[in-house]
Amino acid sequence: MLFIVIAVVFISIILYIFTYCCKTCAPSLHSISKRIIKEVLLTLILFNCYNFAYSAGIHFNYAPKYDSLYTYGTVAAILSLVLPVVMALGLMCSEDEGFGEYKEKFKPGVVERLYFVVTILYRTGIGLYISTMN
Repeated sequence: MLFIVIAVVFISIILYIFTYCCKTCAPSLHSISKRIIKEVLLTLILFNCYNFAYSAGIHFNYAPKYDSLYTYGTVAAILSLVLPVVMALGLMCSEDEGFGEYKEKFKPGVVERLYFVVTILYRTGIGLYISTMN
């Protein structure tokens, strides 16, 4: 699943770069890339942040340090823990357009806007806690 998230980020970056290359279709490519990076990536993160954190915790507890792939696994585990936090920060700091139901359907209050941020951080914390206290 982490590779799918990385692929989504890569595709949205490519589409965003194409907005500078192709001036005729730049507005549509720009809106598509913003929607992919915001709504689609947030959906993937929201539904998989528990799994990412649980897998990272299992890696930190049980992965043998003498294994030749330990470094790659540690980088992937750290990336899977940092990515939900980055998406939560992006959700808080960016404009409402492009997030779809994650920001546009809620009331403009602070508590309502922080629902998905708290959900992402809660699921990540629970997944990490359960896997490390196993």
